[in-house]
Amino acid sequence: MKKTRDRILRAASEIFAEQGFRRTTVRQICMKAGANLASVNYHFRSKAGLYRAVWERASEQADILYPIDGGVPPKASAEERLRGNISALIKRMTDRERLGYFHQIRMMELTNPTGLLDEALSRSLQKKRKYTLGILRDLLGPGAADEVLELCHMSIISQCLMAKATRKKRNSRFRRHWQFTRVKVDRLTDHIIEFCLAGIREVRKTL
Repeated sequence: MKKTRDRILRAASEIFAEQGFRRTTVRQICMKAGANLASVNYHFRSKAGLYRAVWERASEQADILYPIDGGVPPKASAEERLRGNISALIKRMTDRERLGYFHQIRMMELTNPTGLLDEALSRSLQKKRKYTLGILRDLLGPGAADEVLELCHMSIISQCLMAKATRKKRNSRFRRHWQFTRVKVDRLTDHIIEFCLAGIREVRKTL
């Protein structure tokens, strides 16, 4: 039974990521997985249930590979915790090899939302937001207004989002400079970390 469930999840991950929820049929998934139609209802109750299970699996893999703290212990300095946080975000955004389905499904939900993942996406976003804001509070001190924290958070996250890996199109010059090799990812991560820390130090002077 577990093998059948895993085959369905693998097949569904690939097809949902390629075609999106609406264009994908349960029959397509079952044909690819070598399973009968009743298996989806048995294991996931519905196509929507399967879609949520696919996202949960992809999201869990992302969290295992790149935990929000970047492996930095909670008792480390705020600077080190921010380094770990930013490093995890950048590596997560640029890993298309292991997190391809995660990124494709997430982007489809942003551009053509089904509403089926709203709760899960919101919960994940709030968890990451709370963690980063906590670090910023430590860096800026208790006198920093919430608006200042939010602006600093926006500045950090926007840089991480700009590091998003894209599939290079034929004859396209887009992102030619940043081919996301391990060396380039590490270099970009170091730059964003140092840039953010320098900015935070300047902001703190104004408080």
